[in-house]
Amino acid sequence: MFELLGYLILFFCFIAGFFVWGIITMPLGCLVAWLSVILVKAIKKNKEKNKEEERRMAEEMRRAEERRRAEEEDRRAENARRSFVLDMSQTGFWNFIYKGVPTKNKAETEMKLKAIIRCPIIVDTNILMDSDLDCFWQDLFVQCSINNQKIIITSSVYDEVIRQKDDYNQEKRFKARLALRRIMQFSDSNLLYISDIKKTINPYAYADIDIINICEYIQNKTNQKMFSMITNDKDLIIRTRHILNEQKKGGEEEICRILSVGYTKYTEYWDEYKSMQK
Repeated sequence: MFELLGYLILFFCFIAGFFVWGIITMPLGCLVAWLSVILVKAIKKNKEKNKEEERRMAEEMRRAEERRRAEEEDRRAENARRSFVLDMSQTGFWNFIYKGVPTKNKAETEMKLKAIIRCPIIVDTNILMDSDLDCFWQDLFVQCSINNQKIIITSSVYDEVIRQKDDYNQEKRFKARLALRRIMQFSDSNLLYISDIKKTINPYAYADIDIINICEYIQNKTNQKMFSMITNDKDLIIRTRHILNEQKKGGEEEICRILSVGYTKYTEYWDEYKSMQK
């Protein structure tokens, strides 16, 4: 009887000790488990971060290699193009087109260029990126240098060029880098004004709106009696002409000359062109 009572007392003491110890150790166990979960998550997150960094570095290396190959292709294309341009007679000749009427000969073209060179000249993206207009850009640079006249491009024109210089399409990439070299030539000689340029590129830049806005500003907010906008974009020509005409006061003359630039290849018309100069 007393032995049974002793065993019961020992059993209850054991149970009581177990619960007391459990109350003491349970928070510590929970803390250890919580820290273990955090540690496992941190290790997993670090592994994912390392994998993401490896993928990012691999992608950057891939893009760098693509840019290197693209630049090499562009250099070969440019060298091939220049190998055919031995002198000005082989690059052909260019003319201005105003309201559908082209200049008829070199003398008339030069006269029109000298007439517009003393006033603001706004240039569109398509003129900058046209690989057939080397003659025009050479003549424009010479006249701007003589008269210390800057050409004007909008920041959106510049962003359109920059956006396309790493394009996957080789033709777009080549033309954009050609445009960038032309821009650099005028910038190096302090013959370039970029309106409202930002610190970073706008990937969604659309030049037409900004070109129309700057034309409106020059016409309505300045004292300029004449300025020119050069583009081969027919839609932009129509929009700009009608918007500016609607804003003119009665009796005012048109002060914005919207010009296009035409190009005639040497192999097709050079003999005819030379005969027109006599």
